[in-house]
Amino acid sequence: MDILINDVSISFQLEHERTAGDIIDGLDEWLSTTGHRIREIRLNGQTVDQTSAWRDREVAEVERLEILASSVHQLAIDQLETIINYTDLLRRVADEGSPEQLASVLEELPHVTAAVARLVPDIAGALEEPLQDTSPEKPEVRSALGRRAGEVAQILQQRQRELLDPEHELRQTVAALRSILPAFEEIPVQLQSGRERDALDMVARFAELTGRLLRVFPLAAPVRPELASAEVNGASLEQAMSTLTDLLRELESAMQNSDLVLVGDLMEYELLPQLTALTDAFGAILDTPRHT
Repeated sequence: MDILINDVSISFQLEHERTAGDIIDGLDEWLSTTGHRIREIRLNGQTVDQTSAWRDREVAEVERLEILASSVHQLAIDQLETIINYTDLLRRVADEGSPEQLASVLEELPHVTAAVARLVPDIAGALEEPLQDTSPEKPEVRSALGRRAGEVAQILQQRQRELLDPEHELRQTVAALRSILPAFEEIPVQLQSGRERDALDMVARFAELTGRLLRVFPLAAPVRPELASAEVNGASLEQAMSTLTDLLRELESAMQNSDLVLVGDLMEYELLPQLTALTDAFGAILDTPRHT
């Protein structure tokens, strides 16, 4: 049996594999240890999916097995591109398409929703929400669906940019946080003076930017090794980011419990000092040209 991965012939020792599916599962498990996953399978020259009856074929029937594999990172980028294209199509059809066209596009929505939940779990179900307990034929529902598709597309495009150029996105996020930190410092004052709506709007913006910082940091670390040795108040940058994550969880809990006093205290005495130290540490590294 000839086995090729990305057009490179490999030696694969059969042990307990009896079927083509057994071989694929073994290869997929091995590839996952290298940060790769299978994206396409060709069996005896025919392209097949990973769930078909071909999996039950006896090993003796397999003459040639060709695997196309991608890194998990690249696979996520490609999958996001596919979903972005779908959301753009959904937006256009919801705004301008016929009922038949919309119905056809919505047939794929469950698959897309599952992919979004896997890749961007914090917005899982967002596309389906406008359709809950109602008909997509209603004009107001179509309008809401089109708006939601556009909003989801923007979020997905941002996440894709983070994967494509994490160092740039980290630099942009740190710059945004640095520029807006003085405004964040007003949150405790706003809460104490009864301007709760203004304060909570700023808290939401704060959570958005710090959430992005937490996402992009591990993606950028491999391309900026200096991040691994940086320190914040005597702790490693990774430890400081872990502390930030814990503080954000406390902030989220305080907001859910409408404990505005705790929200103000967390912002003033914990989160803002921690974030100021973090952005200073990131800035010191990112403002310096990368070593080559």
